[in-house]
Amino acid sequence: MKTLFSFLLIMSLSLSILAQDKNFDLSKYKTPDYKRHELNTFFNLGGTNNQFSQSGEDYKQANFSSTVNLNYSYVANTRQQQTYFRTSLLPRYVYEMDKQGTQEVKINKTNFNFDITGFHKYYLTEDHLFLKVSPDFNWYSSNHDQKNSSLDQNNATLSIKLGLGAGIGRIEPVSDYWQSYYILQSLDNQGLLKRGPTEEDFLNFASLATKLKNKRFFDHRLRKISELTALDSLMQEEGLLSNNSIAYFTTLNDYWSFANVAERHVGRELSIMLTPEYMHNSYDYQDYPKQKYHYTVISPSINYSCSKPLNLYWDRVFNATVTRQFKLEESEAVFGNLNRSLVSSSIGFNYYPNFRTSAQISLNYLGLEIPESMMNNEKVWQNNLNLKGAMYYYLSPQLRIQGSLEINYTDKSTDENQDEHFRLTGSLGLSYAIF
Repeated sequence: MKTLFSFLLIMSLSLSILAQDKNFDLSKYKTPDYKRHELNTFFNLGGTNNQFSQSGEDYKQANFSSTVNLNYSYVANTRQQQTYFRTSLLPRYVYEMDKQGTQEVKINKTNFNFDITGFHKYYLTEDHLFLKVSPDFNWYSSNHDQKNSSLDQNNATLSIKLGLGAGIGRIEPVSDYWQSYYILQSLDNQGLLKRGPTEEDFLNFASLATKLKNKRFFDHRLRKISELTALDSLMQEEGLLSNNSIAYFTTLNDYWSFANVAERHVGRELSIMLTPEYMHNSYDYQDYPKQKYHYTVISPSINYSCSKPLNLYWDRVFNATVTRQFKLEESEAVFGNLNRSLVSSSIGFNYYPNFRTSAQISLNYLGLEIPESMMNNEKVWQNNLNLKGAMYYYLSPQLRIQGSLEINYTDKSTDENQDEHFRLTGSLGLSYAIF
């Protein structure tokens, strides 16, 4: 515990003594207009076959699985609109066979999951007042068929949500602007530029970087050729380069192709949402009557998010959400009391000294009402605290260190045999390339 407090003290002192870079302000960057479509597919086939004898009896075990994953995403950004849309289709088939002597069991399992999620923001005034719609659809079904047996199972769940609301503010991604500073400043420090880069040079470089990263390529080699050629052409047009030496190309390629660019944002956003939700579940087991349950709820919520770069190296991130759920209709009281509240908040600091080293620390809180069905017919308020730290330290091309430490505390447990619950987890990894 003393070590933890020492770390927090060092971080606080660091924030107070780090000098703000007066010539570079991340909040000045506005992402250019772009659209990106992606359609990715994944196929997997696998299986095993095992045969052996034991105590004079023959055994045979086999299994086979097949998975298809189809994902489509669409991202669009303009000064008037922000859109994110994703849909996935995931069917899966599993066959299992277990034979012992003359007894044989065969099982066929099929799972199907279809998911649609996303949001669309329409700004009534640039970067300020906006309207928001956030749909969420999920369909899941599973079938468990055991040959020559009545142990069949069928399960299906449908969930539909549609969030409607409004808000004020805008959060802008600024990672490309941050990267443009490092690239141009590094070239200038090596004496490879005719003049020192200006704010306009940083903005033009970052704008082109954003457009290049949102182009769709199917050949990684061609992508890098196109990107580096475009960046070189921009610097040539702006009269930045003093020469085209090998040092210039290796530096540009290193900071563009091999940088571990973290996601950094700037801005704040306050939104109010009203989200109706409908859930339906059906379950069929053996020869028992088919069971069906459903409910309809509506959840007003208010959310505040703020991401602020304190300087070139430090970010402060804060989020808070308050939600109240109201039951509109329920087939049977099998889900506990659906009238409940939830409060969550988090504050964190991120440290990025360069493109290969990063550290994060965050304090998170989650408070929620636990339904009576989980707490001996008594509704209670559960408080959860989480303190998490993570680090990735790049010492050299051969030596890297990464680790994390997480402390979790819960004041009430859904297990009747437990009260408070405290958990400490951590990991530390060392990567060293011998040759």
